[in-house]
Amino acid sequence: MEFKYLLVALVFSHFLCDYALQNDFIAKFKARLVDGKYNPMWIWILTAHASIHALPVLILTKSLSLTSLMFITHWFIDLCKCEGRISFNQDQWLHLMVVFGIAVIGALL
Repeated sequence: MEFKYLLVALVFSHFLCDYALQNDFIAKFKARLVDGKYNPMWIWILTAHASIHALPVLILTKSLSLTSLMFITHWFIDLCKCEGRISFNQDQWLHLMVVFGIAVIGALL
């Protein structure tokens, strides 16, 4: 797929997955600590959220490597945000930088 179309599709899919498809339950319970208490579900919910982000990459690029890159980076970036190591804005910029990189590599495949 041509770079500009892949980039636009991946940016749109990022916003769809991070806003429209992330309900309040996912947003709250993907964190290890919820209301100061350990949340035993966090790993499953964070993994499901990262998987939702990886699916459009698989569909658009047909690359398991790029899909894995999206999954792993989204998982760790969101973990850092949930633990207060990065801000919301840093989280979004990091995600968009990954999206840009995937679009560059995906356009070369």
